[in-house]
Amino acid sequence: MTKIEQKPQVVSIKNMVYVDVIIPVHNASNTIEEAVSSAMNQVLPPSFLEKEKMTFSRMDVAVCCYDDGSKDNSFEILKRLEEKYNDAHVIGQKLNEECTIVSRLLIDSAKNKDNKKTVGQSRGAGYARNRAASLRKKDNIDKDNHYFLCLLDSDDVMHPTRIVEQVTYMLSLDQNDCDRTLLGCKFVREPEDSTWHYTQWANGLSDERLHLEQFREITILQPTWMMSRKRFEELGGYIEAPPPQNNDVENGAGCQHDYQQQQQQPTTAYKLVHPQYDTNETLRLAEDLRLFYAHLQSNGRLKLLRTATNVPLVTYRHTPNMTQSSRTPRKLLLQLRTKAFEDAVLLKDKRWIDNTKSDNNSGNNDTISSDGFIVWGAGRDGKEFVKSLRTECRKKVVAFVDVDEKKINLGYYVNKDLDIRIPIVHFSLAVKDSDVRRTLQKDWAEGGSGGGSCNGFDKDAILGRIDKGRQKRVGDGNGSDDVVGVETLSEKVFGDTEKESKAIVSDCPPPSKRRKLHNISSSSSSSRKNIHRGNGDANQSCDIHQLEKILPNLPVVVCVAMYRTNGVLERNVRSVGRTEGQDLWHFS
Repeated sequence: MTKIEQKPQVVSIKNMVYVDVIIPVHNASNTIEEAVSSAMNQVLPPSFLEKEKMTFSRMDVAVCCYDDGSKDNSFEILKRLEEKYNDAHVIGQKLNEECTIVSRLLIDSAKNKDNKKTVGQSRGAGYARNRAASLRKKDNIDKDNHYFLCLLDSDDVMHPTRIVEQVTYMLSLDQNDCDRTLLGCKFVREPEDSTWHYTQWANGLSDERLHLEQFREITILQPTWMMSRKRFEELGGYIEAPPPQNNDVENGAGCQHDYQQQQQQPTTAYKLVHPQYDTNETLRLAEDLRLFYAHLQSNGRLKLLRTATNVPLVTYRHTPNMTQSSRTPRKLLLQLRTKAFEDAVLLKDKRWIDNTKSDNNSGNNDTISSDGFIVWGAGRDGKEFVKSLRTECRKKVVAFVDVDEKKINLGYYVNKDLDIRIPIVHFSLAVKDSDVRRTLQKDWAEGGSGGGSCNGFDKDAILGRIDKGRQKRVGDGNGSDDVVGVETLSEKVFGDTEKESKAIVSDCPPPSKRRKLHNISSSSSSSRKNIHRGNGDANQSCDIHQLEKILPNLPVVVCVAMYRTNGVLERNVRSVGRTEGQDLWHFS
């Protein structure tokens, strides 16, 4: 039996296992046959046959395809495949006459009131996935049997051992973990160079970083997902757009968990629906992101399967302008991720809601009201994040911190439309440890005059500008591990032992020029109200002394892309003394 790196426990599967492969279909005539065939012809990994003597008795795989208003001949292809496979398709791998994988193809399509297939009217991938998940009749399935859903897109291909590998891992978990886990696997991209940075990042994340980087992007690719059916039903399935005649989407009122209604299983699961930006059309989009955060908000866990041979289990195809994700507006994704962050952190985590502390240096018992947070990065991503916050959360933005001298010299980020004026200061003002803070500020002010270093690094590494180039290749060029990707970089920037490396950056200014930590004049007012600059007065100034007192104690959201500065950003972030997943989150 294949050994899994994260959990080397060997598991003997004795009971019947059911797996539904969920494939939504829309105008996929060029790829659907290969996708279906890859799911219908799953086999045992060679290691199961060669090394282990215990197997499951039977695996029943239903490949469930739902055509959502295709204009091409996708459904005709599905009907032809249905005839080809005809009821049960028995895969002929057996061990001691005990192990059998049986697969069957189940298909359906959207129909009008006359029970005829609809053409050209799509309700979205979430709707189609819910319909596909409903195709298998479950009356004769024992509730004690293990039952999983396996996700695949109609233009992707699963490798021959994917289902068995993922099921084996899920069954290695205890029942509670199994029911709460969203499991992914490694994938290869086709063409190889498309979205290369995302591929390296997603394939290289540890299970811990799957959680810690959840607000940057979906950390597990949807066509690699596996979860228990029980979990899917607890979440209520995918969010669906209302029928075309229903225009009521305010606060998600028109957005129904139709899968939940079909199953007659009530749920109180979290729904990621934006009250301002979601419409009938947008509810058809970003179904993976919406279910991903519903899972996490419901105490879900994330895991990535790494096989003993480190072989990817899915081929993820890039078809320009054909996928739903390519038509999803970037602004909508930002608004949904921001709302998920607000709901999970800003409005829920006490560390971000109220950070009030005693002012021990004031000579009295005054308190500093610091119920806010810091945004790291006054560039495009940081500003867009602030603008996308709801008003009550935007008011809690106390300051931007940055390493860019030009941004710091501006003094403030001002947006008159939103009536905000947020100070921009050097990140060292947010450092908790006073000794580290003084060292960083000295290096910054002196421009690297002491020993040729800035912030304790080579003087070329002070700004840590983002490098958008592809990581270099090493090795012989013949293997999937030749690319120096996120897995290698993650070890470098988060590990205990790190090699210093130069980032792609600008030179430090000459020693004769002293940099400013901020460009904010001291205020004679001692009013605590002059701290929050996200709070409604674009002409108001802040008290820098008060700001310096509270910044070291505030939580931080980082809106600068990771893994692009050869570790400089990550080192700077670590220096402020916060704990990821508690009082620090990465967002970009």
